[in-house]
Amino acid sequence: MKKRFKPTGVCPKEIHLDMEGGILKELTFLGGGCPGNAQLVSRLLKGRSIPELIPLLKGIPCREGTSCPDQVAKALELDQKEGLPVAEMNILTVEETWGRIGVFSGIHGNPQILKKVLDQLLDKKIDRLICLGGLAGSPFSCEETISLLVKANVILLQDPSDLKMNRQEESPRHDEEFFCQLPTLLEFRLGRLRGLAFHGGAMEEIPGYSEYDKYGADINAIIYLTNYLRDGSVAPAFETLAKQFWANLYVFNHTEEPLYKILPNRHFINVGKINPADGNKGSYAIIEAKGDQVAVEFREVNV
Repeated sequence: MKKRFKPTGVCPKEIHLDMEGGILKELTFLGGGCPGNAQLVSRLLKGRSIPELIPLLKGIPCREGTSCPDQVAKALELDQKEGLPVAEMNILTVEETWGRIGVFSGIHGNPQILKKVLDQLLDKKIDRLICLGGLAGSPFSCEETISLLVKANVILLQDPSDLKMNRQEESPRHDEEFFCQLPTLLEFRLGRLRGLAFHGGAMEEIPGYSEYDKYGADINAIIYLTNYLRDGSVAPAFETLAKQFWANLYVFNHTEEPLYKILPNRHFINVGKINPADGNKGSYAIIEAKGDQVAVEFREVNV
């Protein structure tokens, strides 16, 4: 199983370890440091037993009283005592090609608003419905909301606020299990475009998410620059950055106000929330393939 450790006092920002049966299968240093030394250390340690490695690596100095090998020893010890967080995102990949999708988020404990949105979308000849999360509410409203989403065959993604809510004592235990098994990201195709859907916000709180792993750079840039995308003066810089992104179409929910930004061969759609916290009108998006382009319709929801 691949696990993640955030070291201190060294150049790399993350260490990923793949362990099975007491053996270190793979070791990766991410986010800084000397690539050559990192590869050397990883190759020398690969396939060795964890009980053997801890005393071998522990206490090796480099700077600030520690080193990359010493931090690996700390990671292995911590995993034996408490268990490290997983380092693999749950990614759902849909092979079929869609022509028209409905995307919404931010239900926030109001199943009545969800019913209204589902009724509207089901009349729009939608190929698939996608919920980016944001169910947080009372345990009873959450249970009703989950039932509505499952009945409508909606693809539901993980949202950090939902995971946090379901760790509270008053939440039903089966809801916690339900949320933990949801995908973090959705890979899909809309017409000829390659798409990626995710919630946004505090993605680092989702198990397995890493800014140094697959799509991490894309998602972080979009989250941190969402508000700036409304400013045309930053478009050239973001356009240069976006050329390295994996997808052509990014669908997410990071702010309550909807946004559609077009760059060459890249589309960014912030769908908003159907039940915003500020009490204003909510929104969701209907996205339709138009060759290499998309048509985006934001529909208001009266709260």
